[in-house]
Amino acid sequence: SGAQRRWSNSLRTSYRSGGRLTAPLARERPVLNPRRRCGVSSTTKHTRRCGGSLQARIPLVGIDDLGTLNAFLHRILDDRERGEVQAVEVYQALFPGSDAAIASEYAALTGAPAASMPDDALQQIGPYRLLGRLGHGSFGLVYRAEDTRLQRTVALKVLAHAGLETQREREQFEREAVIASRLDHPGICTVHEIARHGLWTCIAMRHVPGETLAQRLARAPAEPLPPATALALVEKVAHALHAAHEAGVVHRDVKPGNIMVTPKGDPVVVDFGLARDTRSAGSWSATADRVGSPSYMAPEQVEAGIGPVDARTDVWALGVVLHECLAQRRPFEHATQTGLFDAIVRREPAPLRALAPHVSRDVAVVVATALAKEPARRYQSAQALALDLARAQRGEPVLARPIGQLGRLGRWVRRSPLVAALLAAVLLSLSAGLLVAGTLWVQARANLEDWERLADGRRFVQLQKQADDELLPALPDKVAGIEAWLAAARELLSRRADHERALQALRARARPWSDSTGKLEQQRHGELIRERAAAEQRLEFLRARLAGLAIEVPADLRPLMREHLTSRIDDLIRRRELMSAAIAERVSYEFDDVKDQLQHDEITELVLGLRRLAGEPGPRTNTIASMQQRLENARTLRRRTIDEHAAAWREAIERVRTNPVYAGMQLSPQLGLIPIGRDPQSTLEEFAAPETGAVPERGTDGHFVVKGETALVFVLIPAGRFLMGAQAHDAEAPGYCEGAAVDEQPVRALDVGTFLLSKFEMTQAQWYRCCLDNPSTFNEGQTDGALLVVDSHPVETVSYQDCTYMLHRLGWWLPTEARWEYACRAGTTTPWYCAEAELCACANLADRSFHAVDQMQRPFLDADDGRGLHAPVGSYRPNAFGLHDMIGNVGEWCYEQYVPYDPARTTADAVPHILWQKEYVVRGGDFGSTAAAARSSARERREGTMRSPYTGVRPMRAVTRD
Repeated sequence: SGAQRRWSNSLRTSYRSGGRLTAPLARERPVLNPRRRCGVSSTTKHTRRCGGSLQARIPLVGIDDLGTLNAFLHRILDDRERGEVQAVEVYQALFPGSDAAIASEYAALTGAPAASMPDDALQQIGPYRLLGRLGHGSFGLVYRAEDTRLQRTVALKVLAHAGLETQREREQFEREAVIASRLDHPGICTVHEIARHGLWTCIAMRHVPGETLAQRLARAPAEPLPPATALALVEKVAHALHAAHEAGVVHRDVKPGNIMVTPKGDPVVVDFGLARDTRSAGSWSATADRVGSPSYMAPEQVEAGIGPVDARTDVWALGVVLHECLAQRRPFEHATQTGLFDAIVRREPAPLRALAPHVSRDVAVVVATALAKEPARRYQSAQALALDLARAQRGEPVLARPIGQLGRLGRWVRRSPLVAALLAAVLLSLSAGLLVAGTLWVQARANLEDWERLADGRRFVQLQKQADDELLPALPDKVAGIEAWLAAARELLSRRADHERALQALRARARPWSDSTGKLEQQRHGELIRERAAAEQRLEFLRARLAGLAIEVPADLRPLMREHLTSRIDDLIRRRELMSAAIAERVSYEFDDVKDQLQHDEITELVLGLRRLAGEPGPRTNTIASMQQRLENARTLRRRTIDEHAAAWREAIERVRTNPVYAGMQLSPQLGLIPIGRDPQSTLEEFAAPETGAVPERGTDGHFVVKGETALVFVLIPAGRFLMGAQAHDAEAPGYCEGAAVDEQPVRALDVGTFLLSKFEMTQAQWYRCCLDNPSTFNEGQTDGALLVVDSHPVETVSYQDCTYMLHRLGWWLPTEARWEYACRAGTTTPWYCAEAELCACANLADRSFHAVDQMQRPFLDADDGRGLHAPVGSYRPNAFGLHDMIGNVGEWCYEQYVPYDPARTTADAVPHILWQKEYVVRGGDFGSTAAAARSSARERREGTMRSPYTGVRPMRAVTRD
C-alpha cells in the first residue's frame, strides 16, 4: 500500500541521512523487515552486504504478504553468507504466495538473470526451433533445439542478457566455443556452430540425452550409485579430460553438474565456459582468481603459490567427484566458503573407508592420490588416474601408493609451521647436548598436544552449532550430514580420556582451596544449581498432585493420571541425581601462572562438553544419542509418512483437486505429514504430524477428540484475498469496527497463498515430546475450580525465542500476521468470526468464572463457561476453516516484529525505539481477555523474551511442491 511504501521510503531516507526522517524517496520497495534495527530496510541490508549502492533501485513488484517476503529475505541472506543459495523455485516453495516478489528479490540478491532472457513464449532463434529448456550453463541458458537446416537435434546455449551483454561477456562466451571446437572425443560435448541471430549470441552443440551425474547422485541414498559403476564412469571421464589436456585445454570446473550420463551409462563432459587455454596464457581465463565451483576447486585454485593451474587441477576435481560417488558426500564440506577454502588448503579429509567401508584399499589409495594437496604428489595426468582406476576394477595392484611417514611429516610441517619451526630448533640444538635437545623436544610435543586440545574445544563448539543450524529439521537430505556429524563427534569423544588425564595433571599445580575458589565454583555450577532447584520444586508439586488424586480427580481418570505423574516423577528423580553428582564434582581451580589458568579453563570446558556429548547432565547440548535418534528419524521419515500411506495421499490429492475451495490446486505429498481426511464441516483437508504424537482417528461423526497422546494436526488453508486490519473513523468504509485501535489501521486488501496451519494450539504434551520439558505455569494435575488441568491443555509460559527455536527444529514457522488474521477470519469481515452473542460458545475469554479469581478485577464477558483458566484445546466451536481457539484460550505468537501499519501515526523519534525494543506480535486474546481485545484484527505487542501463562503457540508449515 502507499502508506507502507512511504514508511519504507522514510526509513531508508532516515538511514542514509543519519537517522533524521526526510521526504520519502520515489519507487522504493514496500518491505518492512522485522530484523532490521534503527530503520535499516531489507533493501538497505541487501545493498550493504553486497557492497553496492542504494542508488540502484529494484522496480516495484506486487506483494501479497509482507511477512512471507521478509521471511524469504532472512533465509536467502543467511544462505548466501554460508555459500548455500538454492534455486529460486526452492524459495518459492518454502514461502508460497509471493512468487513474483521472491523472483525479483532473488534476481537482485544473486545476480541471476531476471529479464532479457528467452522465455516460454520464445519459439525460434534463427534457424533453431526451441523444444525445451535443459538448464543453465556458465554464461547463459541451454535449450534443446532443432536445427531446421539439417533436421538434427542440438543443445543450444544462448547468452542470458540478449542484446545487453558486455563485450567481455560476448568474448568469453565465444571463447568457450573456440576452445571446445578444438576437442574431438566421444566423452566431450562437440561444438557445431557459433553464430549471432538477432539479439541472441548462440552456441550449437551436440545434444547429449540423459541426466547429469549430479541428478543421478541426488537420488542417493534411496538409489545409491554402485561402486563399480562409479569407477567405470570416472575412468571414462578421465580419458576424456586427458584428450582435452593434450589439446592444451584445462576444464577448471569439473563437477557432477558438468558430466552428462547417457541412457547407456556413458559420461560426456560439458560446459567449457571456465576452461583455460594453456596455449594463450594472456587470456582473461588464464589469470582470473578463484575460478570454479568452490567444493571442487583444487588448493592451487584457492590459494596462489601452491602451484600452477594445469591438468592436475582437473585430476583433483575428478578425485572429489569420485569421492562423492563412493561416499555420497564430498571430502571437504563447511558452512561457509571461507571455512571450505581453509579445509581444502590445510586440512586432511576423513578417511574414505571410514565413510564407505565397502570401498577397497586400492580404490581408497587412488582417491587419496588424486586429492593430494601438493600437485607434484597427485597423478600427473588424467590418463594416469584412468589407468589406475582400470587396474583397481580388474583387481590388479595400482601404481599409486599410500603416503609414508616422511610424507605425513611434510604435510604436518606445512599445516603447523610454528610448531614445526620449534621442533627444527630442537634438532639444530643437538650440538648443545642430547639432554637439552630431549627437553626441548618434550616441550614441543607438549605444546603440540596443547594446541590439539584447544582445537578439540573449537571442534566441539562447531559441532554444536552445526547440529542446530545446518542439520535441522531431520529430513532425508540431512542424513549424510548427520552421519558425518556422528563420526566427527565419536572421534572427538574418543579423546576424552586423554583430555581428562591432562586436566588432572594440570590441577596438581593449582593453588589450595580458598574463598575465592569457592565463589568461582558456585558461579561455574550456577546453571546446574538453578536447574536442580527447579527440579526439586517440580518434584514437590508432582508428589502433591499424586497424593491428592483421590480427592481432586474423578475416579475414571485416576489410573491414567497416576501413570503420567509417576513417570514424570521418576524421570525428574533421575535427572536430579545426575545433576547432584555433577555439582558435587569440583571444577574450579586457581593458578599462579596465567597461562596455566587459561589452559585449565579451556580444557575444563572441553571435558564438560564431551561429558554432555556422551549424555551426562548439563546445559542443553546435542548428544550422540539425540543425534542418533535424529538420524533414524531422517532416514525413515519418507517411508513413515509417504510410502506407507501412498493410498491415503492419492485420495487426499484427488480430494484437494476436486474441492472448489482449493481452485484445482495440485497438491503433492508433504514430507512429515500423514493425511487424515477432510473436516466434515469445513471440508478442508487435514494432516497429522507423527513426530509430535499419535495420529488421531476420526469418529463416526467425522470429528476427533484431542488427547494427551494426540499428534499435532495441520489444516490445509486455501489461498484467498481478505481485508486485513480495522478502522474506527468511517462507518461506511470497509473494515469498520467501533473499537479498532490505531495500530490496526489502515485496512488493506491482501492476497494469501495456500499454507498449513495447526488446527489447535500446541498442547503441553506435544511440547513435552518435542522438548522434554513442560514450561507451563498451569500444568497437568492442577485444578481449575471443579475442573482439572490435563496435558491436552495448551502449552503456555513460552517466549517468542522458545517458540522459534522449537519450531525451527521441526522445520516449521510461526504464522505471519497476515496469515494468522486470514485464517482467523475464515472469510468473515466482522469483528469476530462468530456473532458477539455466540462468543461464549466459540472462545474461552474472561467471563464470570475468571472474574471470580481475577485479582485485577478487569472487565469480563457476562457469561460463564465454568473455567477460570485455559481449557483443553478444541473445547469450543471452530471457525469456518475448522480452526479451534483462534480467539481466546491463550494468545498466539506471530512471526513479525511489531511495527505500526501506518507510520504517519507514529512520531519520527519513536520509530527507531519501536524497532529497537524487539517487540513481537501476539494475536487472538486469551482466557483473561475481554471480547474487544480478542477481535480478529486486534494486536498485542510483547518483548520476545517475555514468558506469560497467557501466551502459547500455533505452528505453521509451508506447502512444498515436487
